[in-house]
Amino acid sequence: MTVQKVEVRKRCGHREVVEYTGWGNPLRNERWLERQHNQDCAACRRAAAEKFDAAHGLPELVGSPKQIAWASSIRQSALRTLPDDKKHLVNKHTKAAWWIDHRFGPTAMPRTGAQWLEVLED
Repeated sequence: MTVQKVEVRKRCGHREVVEYTGWGNPLRNERWLERQHNQDCAACRRAAAEKFDAAHGLPELVGSPKQIAWASSIRQSALRTLPDDKKHLVNKHTKAAWWIDHRFGPTAMPRTGAQWLEVLED
C-alpha cells in the first residue's frame, strides 16, 4: 500500500498534514477521515496536555514530542480513574514510553483504576 499525505482541517480549526494509507474499504476510510476531523491538531493537544499537567502539578514527561503527547493523554486517563489519595503515584513515572507500554491491562483493554493502582504501586 502506498502512503499518502493528506491535509486535514482539525476540530481546533488548524490544518495538519497526516499520513494516510487506504485500506481498500471505503467505509473504513471515511471513518478514519472523520476521526481526523474530530481531533485537535498535535500542537493544540500538546498545549492542552501541558495546561492539564501544570494544573495538576504533574512532572514533565521525557520522550519524543509524539510520545509525550500520547503518554500525557494516557496519564490523564489514569489520573481520572485513581482515588484522590493515590493520585500522587502518577508522579513516579516520567518516561513517556512507560505510560505507552503500560496503557493496557491484562485483557488488552485500557486499564481501570484498580489496574492502574496495581502497576503504579509496584
